[in-house]
Amino acid sequence: MTKLGEYFNSELNQFIGENLPKIMTSIDLDLLQVKKARKIIRLAEYKHEKESIGYQQLDAFKQLAVIAKKINSHKELFNGWTLQVCIIRGNKPFDKIEVEDLIHNKKHIFKDQENINDFLCLNKLK
Repeated sequence: MTKLGEYFNSELNQFIGENLPKIMTSIDLDLLQVKKARKIIRLAEYKHEKESIGYQQLDAFKQLAVIAKKINSHKELFNGWTLQVCIIRGNKPFDKIEVEDLIHNKKHIFKDQENINDFLCLNKLK
């Protein structure tokens, strides 16, 4: 499913990409993660360590971050839930990841497997 060297993750994305008016942006979301025990909803884009993110995709994620920041400032309206918007960079076997928090405009580097697993909500009891 390719078009002029562009990558499409699904047939729906391909259809939209080929037919979308140029006044609109449509992007593929790599990760929607919900952790009920922590009341976290995370929207993330994944890139390899040195891979860049496209302008329109970054702009869309930054707009989501602005909305998330407003939602997070009124957590009491959402039963304490927090919305995270980030870009996660790393390479298999993911023994190091960089997380760009677009809400707080900060980068975090995780090099310890326990911290990586904790951030990615892979630890069952936490």
